[in-house]
Amino acid sequence: IKVGRQTLPKALSPFAYSENWNVFANTFDAALLVNTDIANTTLVYAFVKGGNANAMILDASDMSDFGDLNEDDGVHMLTVQNKSITDLTLTGSYYYAADFFDGANSLNILWGDAHYNAGSFNVGVQGGQIAHDLFDTAGNGDINSFGAKIAAALGPVNAELAYSNTNDGGVIGAGLGGVLNLGGTTSALYTSTMADELIGSNIMNYDADKWVVRGNMDALGGNIAALYAMTDSGLVGDTTEIDVAYTTTVADSLDLSAVYMYSDNDTIDTSDVVRVIANYKF
Repeated sequence: IKVGRQTLPKALSPFAYSENWNVFANTFDAALLVNTDIANTTLVYAFVKGGNANAMILDASDMSDFGDLNEDDGVHMLTVQNKSITDLTLTGSYYYAADFFDGANSLNILWGDAHYNAGSFNVGVQGGQIAHDLFDTAGNGDINSFGAKIAAALGPVNAELAYSNTNDGGVIGAGLGGVLNLGGTTSALYTSTMADELIGSNIMNYDADKWVVRGNMDALGGNIAALYAMTDSGLVGDTTEIDVAYTTTVADSLDLSAVYMYSDNDTIDTSDVVRVIANYKF
């Protein structure tokens, strides 16, 4: 049992989790209960009251601002994760938020993930639904999404191919469209990239098909990673993204990371972004 300000992991809380792309991870005011009495099974309940969420690049992030996530009602989460079958992890999560957004209707999220890891290669499938009565009122229906990935070690290179599809359900004008993180800008989709971090995953994956090819390898005293992403979106048009990153440990207590992103979009200005973060551990 843990109560108070804390980080929440994406693996067990896929719609309210702490992101690690910023200088500091966002945290939540939450009550967390974890039970492992059943063999190979983890049961998790969380009541999330608020937090200091990451924001997209246009809004910036005030990490000292802890606000309510759903006023006094908060958000309830139940996750079941099972590893009874060798190399296979099955995870299912359900979220419930009463009177969410409009003060009258509840938000319900159901999400599942199956990941098989054989060491030299791994595959994963994921999918679920976000439901709110407001979606039907607007005539758009619920948000449905699906993702898949396959990854393998090709010599010194760890390579991965991922795909996701999200429909045009929800109300994107109210910020309720696409797959989102209630505590930040990315999502649980395998295809989440730096463009999601800066623009917002709920915008980038709304009514969209997305492909991502990525790889990384240890070199030059650290790790070099690169990815190519292509998104076909009914909201913001086509997007091409290229990321190159390098991370290393400079000294025992000093970690350094540098990332370059090029993004070309039909409706959003072409972007060149450089992000450098140095973390010193006291």
